[in-house]
Amino acid sequence: QLGLTNATARLAALTEARLKDPSLPEEERLALRLEQLQQSLEADTNTNVVARVDALEKSVRALRKEFTNSSEVVGLLLAVAQGRLAQGQTDQARALAVEVADAIKDPDIQAAAQALLKNIQRIGKPLAIKFKAVDGREVDLAALRGKVVLVDFWATWCGPCKAELPHVKETYKKYHDKGLEIVGVSCDASGEDLANFIKKEDMPWVQLWDESQSKGE
Repeated sequence: QLGLTNATARLAALTEARLKDPSLPEEERLALRLEQLQQSLEADTNTNVVARVDALEKSVRALRKEFTNSSEVVGLLLAVAQGRLAQGQTDQARALAVEVADAIKDPDIQAAAQALLKNIQRIGKPLAIKFKAVDGREVDLAALRGKVVLVDFWATWCGPCKAELPHVKETYKKYHDKGLEIVGVSCDASGEDLANFIKKEDMPWVQLWDESQSKGE
């Protein structure tokens, strides 16, 4: 961590020596194995992301054989599943999430696995949004089939959202005539503040605002 890279080999040797101690508690053994995994990931310079995910899964499965009841190790498979999903390997990601959900009774890990499965199930399915926009326009995403639709969750109080707004406006101007539509979903508590901001910034796309937010619902 201090940048003394010439000590890496010595640290690795000390770790291996410690792991060979038969009296080493399993908790400490697992901590050392996880540290080894972290170090190997940091040292991996392979630019092929899929190959890196493959290597991670291989390492995690090796750990599972050694620590069969560890919720931490099982949870690492979710990281592999996320990596698979990010690379478009949907079927592999789904299988991993199901495996994790069935492998251990830890409620937090099971909840995370189920959440990932729900996200995977949404892939390829249309987003059902039908509403009356802030400016009175009736909007139904189903009517926009065939176009590229950006659903933008934002708020007038959100600094990063406002910083990104010029780029969003530029993209809309450049591609709207070619089929791009934007649907804003505001997280503001005040509809009046939202309307004033939209007018001030000249945002031409439709905006959804839920009045219940102003009531804290």
